[in-house]
Amino acid sequence: MTIIKRLLAFLVMLGLFGFMGWWLSGDLWADFQHRNDTFEDVRDAKIVSAKCKSKLFVISFCGVKAQGAGVPGNEREFSYFILGGLGDEGIGLRRTAGSGPAASRYLTTTTGIDYLTTRIASYLILMGLLGALVVGCLFIAGGKKS
Repeated sequence: MTIIKRLLAFLVMLGLFGFMGWWLSGDLWADFQHRNDTFEDVRDAKIVSAKCKSKLFVISFCGVKAQGAGVPGNEREFSYFILGGLGDEGIGLRRTAGSGPAASRYLTTTTGIDYLTTRIASYLILMGLLGALVVGCLFIAGGKKS
């Protein structure tokens, strides 16, 4: 394998690592910051689409879209990556309890909060594997020229 192909593999893996980190960390970090809050059901907004695609029976990618007056900007999308199965319960919207305008309080889903620990472990495993591939590509790229 030429050095160009090795470097290209490294850059592709680095790009994948960066994209997955960016895509999955936003909702995960926000939910983690509110893990100890009290939540209530949302009644002034609704979920307009919710899809969870399972791959290899253990990898789930979920996308949830919510709309309504209680959603900042009237629309919000959530993305989740989970290793392991999801229950059969439906996905609902949850908001931090408290006073003040509904749209200014933190909004999440039941999947986001109920599976927070699983999501954190899944994220760390995924990023660890991708990071190992990036480092592996770096070592291969720095190895002998063929």
